Amino acid sequence: MLFISLSVLMQPHPNTYLMGTEITILSRHYNALLERLEEIEKEEGELNTRLAQCSQLCLDSLRQLRKLITTEGFPDRDTEIYFFKHIKPAIAGRHHYYKRVLLLHLGELKGCWSKEKERLSQELELLVKVLNQPQPIWQYYRSGTTALDAVYFLREYYDWLRMSSSADYYEDFCTSGDGPLADLISMELQMKYIVQLLEAGERVSDLPVTKATQQRVVFTGTQSQFNDVVYLLKAGGIFNHGNVTLKELKEACELAWNFDAKDFYHLGRQNSERKDPMRFVKQLVELFRQLMDNRNY
Repeated sequence: MLFISLSVLMQPHPNTYLMGTEITILSRHYNALLERLEEIEKEEGELNTRLAQCSQLCLDSLRQLRKLITTEGFPDRDTEIYFFKHIKPAIAGRHHYYKRVLLLHLGELKGCWSKEKERLSQELELLVKVLNQPQPIWQYYRSGTTALDAVYFLREYYDWLRMSSSADYYEDFCTSGDGPLADLISMELQMKYIVQLLEAGERVSDLPVTKATQQRVVFTGTQSQFNDVVYLLKAGGIFNHGNVTLKELKEACELAWNFDAKDFYHLGRQNSERKDPMRFVKQLVELFRQLMDNRNY
């Protein structure tokens, strides 16, 4: 639904002045990953599927980089510092971020914006509280200074006591600073994401209250019937000139009819395998014909 623009977040620090061949290659790898993530985010389809795909892409990128680094090594200490300060934590942080957003949406309270707003606000409050606590590595990274780069971002000074609890342990691919930094990056990204969700929800809730919205129409049929109606509307191509995804149409119907279709996609596959998947639609056609004949509407 809503994503933070990756092209403007967590780019290598502007004060970085080392642009040797190896650093250029690392930066290109990182930028190529960002471009691919943006492409996936803009694709149609289930949000959770895209989130999982983005998270896996980041993980695959880290595995490729670890294999390269463990076989080729770094040409010098400056390149190693650059990688563990700007590249690895940015990718690992985004990997954790996508997982965080996936879990956030799994707990979504649909059909009641006031309760969902409360839930999101509580999540945001927790993130702000953590990020506002004294975090030496966070303060150091954001300051742009380099005095402690060797301590934080060289593997030879690795301190397992500072190891991030969410990071995988590889002695040849860890420093004291990159794991904790990745965690904080993921939290900041999630915080910005929640702010976007809250702003979007407020815009929807601020729409003028009309007679139609006051007298809410509630879908009281079965979930199977709800599925058939949504698929029928999708097939008709009558919304947004046909340029609407099944997911967008499903969510719009849920909101409009105050219905929570939890098993929409799973039930949709089951419905397609029914002996007569058109049964309910045929019933609707017959009822429509009777309605037109009797003018009873």
